Amino acid sequence: MPYPLPDGAKKHWRRLAPQLLKERVLTLLDGDTLAALCIALWQLQDAVAEIKTEGQVLGYDGRPIANPAVKIAFECLRRVQSLAAEFGMSPASRGRVSTVGKTDEEDPLEKLLSAEYSDEVIV
Repeated sequence: MPYPLPDGAKKHWRRLAPQLLKERVLTLLDGDTLAALCIALWQLQDAVAEIKTEGQVLGYDGRPIANPAVKIAFECLRRVQSLAAEFGMSPASRGRVSTVGKTDEEDPLEKLLSAEYSDEVIV
């Protein structure tokens, strides 16, 4: 991981990084973009959980107001869609993403992903 991610974002990193590596669309240069995607997914999950708990509309002084989590979820969803497209994670974007060729050299990203995940910052 390029820098310490919140626990909720780490779950998405662990799920996505190996698959993107397998599909050969992930390089070491993509770490920050993947981290941003993982953070956006985590924030989206939190916002949706808040909406499920509190509802889309809240009462305030007897008047209904929109739950701020709805706006947060919408903004996170837009970020997720944009960042996911960078990795070809939608049918429309898949054809526009090029893959990285396989070489005989040891891939530093593969080495990173095959190691135990830690909070250690990688530069």
